[in-house]
Amino acid sequence: MTFGNCFIVVAIVLAVVFIVFNNFCCPIKLLLQCRKYDKSINLKTILGILKSGCNPKKVLNAYLTAKQASIAVSIEQLKTHKINCFEPETIVNSIIISQKRCLPIDFETAVTLHVSGKNPLYCIKQCTTPQVISTKDFICHTKDGDCIKTDITTTLLCNCEKLLDGKDEEYFFNKLLNTIYEIAGKYSNADDLKKFQKEICERIIKEHPDYNTIYKIIDLTICFRV
Repeated sequence: MTFGNCFIVVAIVLAVVFIVFNNFCCPIKLLLQCRKYDKSINLKTILGILKSGCNPKKVLNAYLTAKQASIAVSIEQLKTHKINCFEPETIVNSIIISQKRCLPIDFETAVTLHVSGKNPLYCIKQCTTPQVISTKDFICHTKDGDCIKTDITTTLLCNCEKLLDGKDEEYFFNKLLNTIYEIAGKYSNADDLKKFQKEICERIIKEHPDYNTIYKIIDLTICFRV
């Protein structure tokens, strides 16, 4: 056997050893680490995750993190959503953060937010941190035809469940502008609008149902200018 042939044989043997080590020893190491926290995890569990094309480390890390945080989720659920291109660790972490912010969302809600193209972590921020939205020089018209420039500033707190309907800040703010436009058209002139702008704000908050279902208005300021 020539030196060249020996080199090829050795390379093949090393490649086989590496494949065996990577596919057997690594799962064994991961199994030992996981069984420290959950005795129900066995080699069959890890091999099943591998067979599904998922990363066992990511799936099991997410599962153990969820278990420690008392989140009801199974390895099968995490494995399924990993197949659908969702990072299980991201979903579990978003649920934990929501619990810390006193706005708990369940696993299916977090996944549904992903499906709709929304980032659960960003949605949780929307639902726990008031959002300030404003615009200047929005044009309204009174009953007598006066053209009014309007400055509007509102502070909102989102209802996280309503985000599943695809209704975001832009949707809400456009509805708010339409409502203000309609109300302005019921007043005779600019002086009346300026006189009653505080009452108009209170009326919008009180009467429009969407403003306390999709979003809760923390504050609303409307300034009518000629």
